Amino acid sequence: MANSPANEVKGWWRKSCIAPGRLEGKVAVVTGANTGIGLVTAAELARRGCTVIMACRNMERAEAAKKQLLDKYGQSNPKSTTSDVADASITKYLSPVTSEQLVIESLDLDWLKSVREFAARITPKYPKINYLINNAGLALANYETTKDGFEKTIGVNYLGPFLLTELLLPNLKNAAPNSRIVIVSSMVHYWGSLRKPDLHIPKAEYDLSLAYYQSKLANVMHARELSRRLQGTGVIAVSLHPGIINSEFFRQHTSFRYVS
Repeated sequence: MANSPANEVKGWWRKSCIAPGRLEGKVAVVTGANTGIGLVTAAELARRGCTVIMACRNMERAEAAKKQLLDKYGQSNPKSTTSDVADASITKYLSPVTSEQLVIESLDLDWLKSVREFAARITPKYPKINYLINNAGLALANYETTKDGFEKTIGVNYLGPFLLTELLLPNLKNAAPNSRIVIVSSMVHYWGSLRKPDLHIPKAEYDLSLAYYQSKLANVMHARELSRRLQGTGVIAVSLHPGIINSEFFRQHTSFRYVS
């Protein structure tokens, strides 16, 4: 059936995302930029001329990720502007990535002190931040808490990014109009509910799916409220569902592994 819903959906999956234009002079903060969606996002921003602050918890892995990007998209690779492109027409917008464009900074969303220290370091250096990509996240099979005592899924996926966003808002407003706050959520927010007013799930009630779904719902609600409050400021806040990505996140969890 040529026009069946199934074939229509397959057509969506095959479509390329073509992002024309250059980003010279722009600054982006990408959390979890050392792997998966964050790594690819950092690469695509940098290839278009953007300075990318790679906000990562593990500095050794962050350095390895930076080297990977420079090896693949840096000046030493003659295919730096022609490999991994959605469409040949966008190669004119790409340039080799330089080491100076990729700035590694320590950020542990598990610890609110680390979030504050990160913001204190970068806000004076970068008075204007054009893009904040709240990408980092996790899902845990077993109950854990953050260094501040919060259930870890809601702590890392929502509370840490919430504080980070608040601390960087002045810099995002300085870069307006058309600054962006992008919160990586998931369609599973449809199955989420706010378990308690403080969002804390007790250990006895912990379930990986319930905790993750709640955190993704909180992400969507955060983006919607930001969008409302920031009307007229030139700062645009959105959340997104990234689709099913064969990333380390899915490979780590048996319950999600079938989709990768």
